[in-house]
Amino acid sequence: MFLDKEVNRPLYADPYEGNTGSVRLLEKCGFQRIGTVVHGDDQHIMLRLDSLPAVKST
Repeated sequence: MFLDKEVNRPLYADPYEGNTGSVRLLEKCGFQRIGTVVHGDDQHIMLRLDSLPAVKST
């Protein structure tokens, strides 16, 4: 997975707020909401990943 290979932090993402699937996926990968940003007429959610979430052992 890209997040395992890219070691630079923080990483940022700003999906369109109506793209709930992308927002949920990024949050599931450890990104946290830090605000909103406007691109033209569209509002986007700003997310940041500071570090990788801990891997759960089974």
